[in-house]
Amino acid sequence: RRAGRAAPLCARATRWHMLPPGTIPVGVSAMAVYVPRLRVRLEDWCEWTGNDWSKVKYVVGRSFRMCSPHENLYTMAANAVVQLILQNDIDPQEIGFLGLGTESSTDNAAGAV
Repeated sequence: RRAGRAAPLCARATRWHMLPPGTIPVGVSAMAVYVPRLRVRLEDWCEWTGNDWSKVKYVVGRSFRMCSPHENLYTMAANAVVQLILQNDIDPQEIGFLGLGTESSTDNAAGAV
């Protein structure tokens, strides 16, 4: 670690000084979720599709989110990463590797890095 630089996120989150010597901390240090802005009210959706609102609301809930035309799996993941960087005061130049793997019908399970 260079003098004057903040400890890596995992070091801050795990209280590095409390770990036994030689221990390398692993695990989840932070998490972020990006939720698209567009929301479809399921009551309206039931009217449009002829589904029974009284059944749908107990199984699914009151609404669902959907991507806008300029959003997809990758932009949603990128937005979550930006949230993590900002919320945890991480210098993006300190990130050595960022990988994204998917399993979705949107991209036919084609991964991206």
